[in-house]
Amino acid sequence: MKPQDENKKVSTRSYYKMSTLLAIIITMPGIAALFTLRHFNIDIIYQVIISSLIFLICIGFSFKISKYLVKLG
Repeated sequence: MKPQDENKKVSTRSYYKMSTLLAIIITMPGIAALFTLRHFNIDIIYQVIISSLIFLICIGFSFKISKYLVKLG
């Protein structure tokens, strides 16, 4: 760990704000897919499978998204 990293403190407000933003970014595509499939009256099994796959893909991208959010905040 670098010495300048030890001096960096993250405020609680910033931490909660970025965590909430990350959670919204991760969940919105899965929810949108679920409602879209629901609109077209697709079977519930397919809705669950497709939405779950989209959630897993978004969780996979969450590391890259969080690194980007850290640079912003």
